[in-house]
Amino acid sequence: MKEKLIKVLICLSVFTSLVTQAKNITLRINKRFLNLPVSHQTDRKKMSFIIEGKTERSFLFRLASGVPDYWVFCDMQSYIGKNTKYMTKI
Repeated sequence: MKEKLIKVLICLSVFTSLVTQAKNITLRINKRFLNLPVSHQTDRKKMSFIIEGKTERSFLFRLASGVPDYWVFCDMQSYIGKNTKYMTKI
């Protein structure tokens, strides 16, 4: 159980690092929920999810670049099996 938790934390850390360093990345949706780290120490930026060339979701968000204050969950069930391009704008 402890090893699984460590692997999950490492994966989340890598994802957070990739997302905060890139202005856009592509993710394959293969689970119902996408967990997003939130920090009150960062400024809000516009975040968009683009699926099959269409902006499906767009919102202002404080994406954590380090240890998050908390996590929010996006229900992505209707997009399972599809690629989504994640984009942020200042």
